Amino acid sequence: MTTKPLDQWVILFTMMLLAIIEVLDSTIVSVALPSMMGHLGTSYSEISWVVTTYVIASAIAMPLTGAFVRKLGETKVVILSSAGFLLGSIGCGFSSSLIEICLFRVVQGFFGATLVPLAQSIISEVFPKSQNEKVMAIWGIGVMVAPILGPVVGGWIVQHFGWPLIFFINVPICVTTIILAKIFVPSKNYPQERFDWTGFGLLAIGIGSLQFFFDKGHDLGWFQSEALSIAFIVCIFFIFLLIYHCIQKKDNPVLNLALFRRPNFSLGCSLIFLYCIAILSINTLQQILLQSIYGVTPELGGQLMLPSGIACGVIMGLSSKLMRWVSPKILIAVGIVFLFLGTWLFQNLSPTTDLGFVVMLDVTRGIGLGFSFVPLTVIVFNFLQGEENMAGAGLFNLSRNLGSSIGVSLATTLLACFSQNYWHHLISFLTPTSSGVKLWLAQQKILPHATAYSPIVRGIWAGEVTKQAFVLSFGLTSVMVSLVYVFVFILMLIMRTPKSLDVQSGV
Repeated sequence: MTTKPLDQWVILFTMMLLAIIEVLDSTIVSVALPSMMGHLGTSYSEISWVVTTYVIASAIAMPLTGAFVRKLGETKVVILSSAGFLLGSIGCGFSSSLIEICLFRVVQGFFGATLVPLAQSIISEVFPKSQNEKVMAIWGIGVMVAPILGPVVGGWIVQHFGWPLIFFINVPICVTTIILAKIFVPSKNYPQERFDWTGFGLLAIGIGSLQFFFDKGHDLGWFQSEALSIAFIVCIFFIFLLIYHCIQKKDNPVLNLALFRRPNFSLGCSLIFLYCIAILSINTLQQILLQSIYGVTPELGGQLMLPSGIACGVIMGLSSKLMRWVSPKILIAVGIVFLFLGTWLFQNLSPTTDLGFVVMLDVTRGIGLGFSFVPLTVIVFNFLQGEENMAGAGLFNLSRNLGSSIGVSLATTLLACFSQNYWHHLISFLTPTSSGVKLWLAQQKILPHATAYSPIVRGIWAGEVTKQAFVLSFGLTSVMVSLVYVFVFILMLIMRTPKSLDVQSGV
């Protein structure tokens, strides 16, 4: 593409807006989940669908970015994706039930999936190679600021204006990008090719069935439910057909599975799948813990995530420089240790834990993420060349998104099971004749005439036991999640390190 210098910077601004709204929307929602629970009348296991539906729709659409661009051209795909994301955002803001918001989050995720890879591709095309490092640095700042400020901005908006506004703020940004893209973003001419609709259909049904199985497993009793059993069989059947279809199809299959013949790429996709299972599961549940158990406001909940985001951004920039002198596997190992400790130590939480301890663990995990993510991505993509990068990015991000959505589903299932068991265990100790109950009653000056048999006392007990059970189950869930990092560490040891590193690859 040959573009005027002024137009180049307008395009860069437009592409940064595209990336920021997608990245921002994937982080800003976490702060609003507790408020959504009350407004939509859902449990914490159900509200996680707001996250998983977005992620799974994004996982389905992201590998299709290259095919969409070759079929329609950059300009049309930018406009179409922005318009779809806009409609999904408006629908989410006006939703009054869990089903409605999940449907519109699917729309958001599907159209938003193409925004970041498409924006990065367009920027690399319109700017000369001599300016690549400077432009990518500016791009990186914009993309990194969004997840850091997302929870802070989201918490402030939810606190003062209500959760629907976190979706409505996308409207002016999307309208701006549509107008600017129509005027400034050029398109290349691509040879016409037939889109792999068969592969896309198999992918959508297979992954959709898989996510339904994990999301509804706890509520419907897993294989005790006929619907879930059918969903699992459908998932296995269609994924098998998808694999067979992509192997047999020689021209532009929806997924280039031949890349999995590369051992490093296969290990990298497996590693990022497990890696994201552990990371997003805790990040999603933590805001529910802070706001529901510790009484933190949405605004403060977002602010508490800021130190972790800053630590992650600083260490991520540092790790990209350190790779010139230190083996990326050493950096990944250091990051995994920090992530493990920052997750494992959540087992020490209690209902009276100081919030500074939670922030410390967040910062620890932020440091771990900063050390490990860039080196991991670089190792995987340094073994790919040319057009393999686009296909590899689709499969790599598909693995990342699948891990994220399954991680959230499994973590909320574990949390619900553990909470129920802890509640029944703890409530068994609260008998009217126990010495602890008598001592507690004597200390309650606000209830001078209450007895252990009073309904109001039993209501207070139930509330306190529920809080205690949730905190204990969150700690046990964190221990289970932290063990995933052990498998991540083992896979990392098996991966090969390239002799020369292109630090820009895949980042």
